[in-house]
Formats: sequence, C-alpha cells, structure tokens
Amino acid sequence: MRLSKLQNIFPYIIVALSLILYSYYMIIDIITEGEAGVVTRQAVCLLVMEAFSVYALVVHSKINPPTLYKAFFLWIIWLLIDFFVFGLGGAGISNYILATSCAFAFFYYFYLSIDNKTNEKVIVLSFLVLLVVSGIMCVQDMLSFRELYRGEDAFVSNLVFWPLCTMPFIFLIEKRIPKWIFLFVITVLVVITAKRSATISLIITIFFYVLFLIKDSGKTRSKSKFRMILLIGVLGVASYFIIDKFLSSEVVIVSNRLSTMQEDQGSGRMGIYSGVINSINNFDLADYLVGKGYRSILSTGHTNAHNDALQVFYEYGIVGLIFYLVITVAAIKRLFYVRKRYPKYYPGYMASISIYVVLGLVSNLYAYNTYFMFICAYWGLVEGEIYRTKRLGVKNYA
Repeated sequence: MRLSKLQNIFPYIIVALSLILYSYYMIIDIITEGEAGVVTRQAVCLLVMEAFSVYALVVHSKINPPTLYKAFFLWIIWLLIDFFVFGLGGAGISNYILATSCAFAFFYYFYLSIDNKTNEKVIVLSFLVLLVVSGIMCVQDMLSFRELYRGEDAFVSNLVFWPLCTMPFIFLIEKRIPKWIFLFVITVLVVITAKRSATISLIITIFFYVLFLIKDSGKTRSKSKFRMILLIGVLGVASYFIIDKFLSSEVVIVSNRLSTMQEDQGSGRMGIYSGVINSINNFDLADYLVGKGYRSILSTGHTNAHNDALQVFYEYGIVGLIFYLVITVAAIKRLFYVRKRYPKYYPGYMASISIYVVLGLVSNLYAYNTYFMFICAYWGLVEGEIYRTKRLGVKNYA
C-alpha cells in the first residue's frame, strides 16, 4: 500500500477502532452493571473520535452547511454553555464528551464522505465488524441469562440496539445476497432478544424496503421485476422456515410481548411517563428553560423517561426540546429528498428514521448518546455525499 493512501485512511482507522472499542466497553459496562470499571476507557475512545472531528471541522471551515449540520453544531455549542456556564448540565468534561458524541460522529462521517468517495466501502466494512462484535456479545449475554433464569422476561436484552443501529450501513452493501444475509442476522438477534421496540422498527424497515425494491424494479423490464419479486419471496419463505425451526420459542416470546403491550402498559411505561410529568410540574422558570441537567432524569427514580422528547425536555428544557424537534424535522424531510434524488441511500435512511422514531417514542435514543452515534454517522455520511455531488455538479444521481 502506498504511503499516501495509508495516510489518507489512517485517521479513519483510528476513529473506527475508537467507535468499536467504545461500543465494546459500553456493552461490557452494561453486562457487568458497572463493575468492570471501563467508564474511563469509554471516555478516552470518544475523546479520540471527537478530537479527529474537531480537526475536520477546522480543516473544512469554509463550507455552506446543511440544516442538520447547523443544528448539531449549535447543539454542541449550547451544551458547552449549559455544562460550564449555567452549571445545570452536569459537571465534568467526561459528561460533556458523552453528551456531544453523536453530534461529533455526524461531523466526522460528513467530512469523511466529502473527502473521498472510496471511504464509503471502508465505512461499511467497519460497521459490519461492529455488527459482528455487538451481535456476538448480545448472544453471549442472552445465553448467560438463560443459564441463570428460566422466566420468559430473562431473554429480553437492550444490547440488541447496537447491532440494530448498524442496519442503515448494511443497506449500502452492493451485492444483494450478502446484504440479505446480514439483514437476516439482525432479524435473528431481534427475535432472540425479544425487544418490542426493536421488532417494530425492523418490521417497518423491511416493509418499506420491500416496497422500494418492487417499485424500483418496476422501472426496468418486467422480467427483472419478476425476478426481484421471486427473490424476495424465496428469501422470505426461507427465513420463515429457518426461524420457525430453530427459534420457534423465541418467536412465541416476541408474539406474547407484542400482544400484552396494553395489559402491561408497555412494561410499565405509563407509570414512568406519569412520574416524569409529575416532576416537571414542580419545575421553576429556569428548569423550564434549560432543564435539570444531563442525566438528571435519574432523580425521578427511573434510568430514563422511555420517551426522547420527554427526557430532553426534563434534562435540557425548552431550549433542548427545540433542538430535538429541529433535528427530527430536518431528518424526516431529508428522507423524502433522499428518496427522490439519492435512492441508493434511501433504504438505509428509512431504517435510520424508523429506528429513530420508534425508539424515540417508547424507548431512548437521542437522550442517551450510545448506539445513536451509528444513526448520526449514517446521516453524516449521506449529507457529505449530497454536499460532495452538489459541489461537483453531479446531476440525476442514482
């Protein structure tokens, strides 16, 4: 390999390894319930990634940024003020690193996409590695619970969100068979971990992806359309029989959990919402404006609000909620633009939006910057590609 080419990909390799190591340490921390003492190593990994992002920001300071770029940039600035001026956002540089990691992930992959189109293949490869690593640890965690407990709920694991949030990058795999194989792997992980929000996100994504494939094949000859429908049918039937034969008990668990959503009030979410809202009713004016601070939701007796908008309002007030809504609207509007002008990136973008919306409504994604970094990285990649092609004057991109 030529030295110039190595120098070109070296920063990316460092960032990719930092992201993979951060995810590994984060999952270990969750599995061991904080006893492994890896929090410092998590912060170091994120600091490395953010340092390269800041460098990229400085190098590319003369660009005309899109809406998502502006929103994330202002969010970083606001959190800097919130943390270290108002003192309401949580003391310590490590908390600031955690709170801004998703925005920095967006910036880094945005610039990476601008600099070199060939970086995309390396990016996809790194997220495939991330899928494999997180998937293995997800299965290990599930098997450990099986040995310790016999109750159905013992199978449920939040670790599935790590492999699930790599799904947007899976759709960038050019060859169909490997792409469907990795999508099947994610499906299996979702089934065996029995997370309802992950299941709903996956169903929505696959549904729209199949519609996209059928509609896209309609632009070509009828013979190609028939082959596409036949391929989808064969893969669907094969997936059904494989899952039915080897994962039938897990399917029953998922089905039971979906059917009991009304009875268990979403695993007690209605009670959590009520508790958080009651706490908000006791806010003073400053709390309403800038919130109680980073991770102050823990003072309500819950680890999170299980709703991003509610938690963002609790922790960051009206200011934070405005940022959240701007980013949400900008991302959804971008979805329709990408569908029309950049169809290659549409399936992944649809996956990112379905995960973002579903988890944002009934779980937590935006509020806790962990696997949400993968979604932001994809958004950054797409925005960078849009910016790059516009700068080069590329028309009718597909």
